[in-house]
Amino acid sequence: MALSVEQFLGGGGQGEVYRVTLQDQPLALKWFFPHYLRQDNRLRERLERAIQTGAPSDRFLWPMELVNAPGTAGIGYLMALREPRFKGMADLVTRRVEPS
Repeated sequence: MALSVEQFLGGGGQGEVYRVTLQDQPLALKWFFPHYLRQDNRLRERLERAIQTGAPSDRFLWPMELVNAPGTAGIGYLMALREPRFKGMADLVTRRVEPS
């Protein structure tokens, strides 16, 4: 299945996150940097186990499916998009938002 990458949402030490569309459904794609994959050779195994096990509850943004791109050594996973009313840890740590 082909997905459409629409927007860069953010990035950090592990990789980058993009807004994507798959079969008319908006999702988030976390794509891991090659250097991170080399450092963590069990990441794929842990992600597969997390996907198989499923989220602890619907309150978690959880990996839904692993993805790869032809011609690249990288991997990523699809997950639900975070609702705009929720903020990330970086916003909390840098005090751009206050906890409720």
